[in-house]
Amino acid sequence: MRDLVVSFLTLSFVLVLGCSSKEGAFFESTSGSSNDLILISSGDSNTRSVLLYNQDGSFNRILYDYRTDLGLPRGIAPFDSESVVVSLDNTDRVSRVYWKGENAGSEELFANSGLGGAIYQLTTSEAGDVFVVESNYIERYDSTGARVGTPYIGTTEGSCVLSSPRGIFLTSDDRLIVTNHGGSDQLLIYDVSDPFSVTCLSANNIGNNPYGVIEHSDGNLYVVTQGDDQVYRTDSDGSNATSIWSTDTSIINNPTGIIELANGNLAIASSANDQVWEMDTSGTLANTSPLILDPLVLNITDIKTYPANFGGDE
Repeated sequence: MRDLVVSFLTLSFVLVLGCSSKEGAFFESTSGSSNDLILISSGDSNTRSVLLYNQDGSFNRILYDYRTDLGLPRGIAPFDSESVVVSLDNTDRVSRVYWKGENAGSEELFANSGLGGAIYQLTTSEAGDVFVVESNYIERYDSTGARVGTPYIGTTEGSCVLSSPRGIFLTSDDRLIVTNHGGSDQLLIYDVSDPFSVTCLSANNIGNNPYGVIEHSDGNLYVVTQGDDQVYRTDSDGSNATSIWSTDTSIINNPTGIIELANGNLAIASSANDQVWEMDTSGTLANTSPLILDPLVLNITDIKTYPANFGGDE
């Protein structure tokens, strides 16, 4: 009887706090649990915070407040079961923020080698590697923060040419998807399975100023575009782009991020409106009000999910 009580209390504790995951194999590319959490980085000068929300949009906690820091949060991603990584422009570094465990509430430098340009979103692998958008390059760091390559992905790799990249996503089969916000307005896909070499797999035109991107559990890619305030669906190689949302800028305006929720729906970060909206994969809104509308969520720069089953401690 005592073992049953302990098991129940342990399960209840985990469901309340949630756990975490890296992006990669079972992160955004597959639907998760209703206990999964939502990470948001807020780039407004009055907040400069990284925030945690529940899947129903309710506020969970502030992970870290950068208001006294000169850094501007531009990207956020899970790192392990106790921490997330945050890319910071101005101070040009990757910060590690602990949200649970003995270091909860603290922040430390994860990496800054090679970072000296315009910093945007980042993504993490199952092994703990971190990929960061920096000017017209992609930097890669191993799980200890050591730089891989100089940089890892240069401006031109085969037919892939980085031009003001913004969004970045790593799939379960080691394809790195990057959006070109400027110039060519393209969706670039690289094979990054080898830390010592990179292969360009495809480069496809899409929309106007693409930003956030994910691979969905349905096998398609979904991309938000700032220049025309739309949401696009493409095939897994970035081809055959189709707009699923293009109707109302009072709802989706200057979108920066996109995630897949546990129910398979999409959540879109509308930066200009300081809101997060939920819609299905056909572009139909789930509700007439935002999923997240909070005074702390200003100028959203990135949004990610944080699965509750990371590390087997569910």
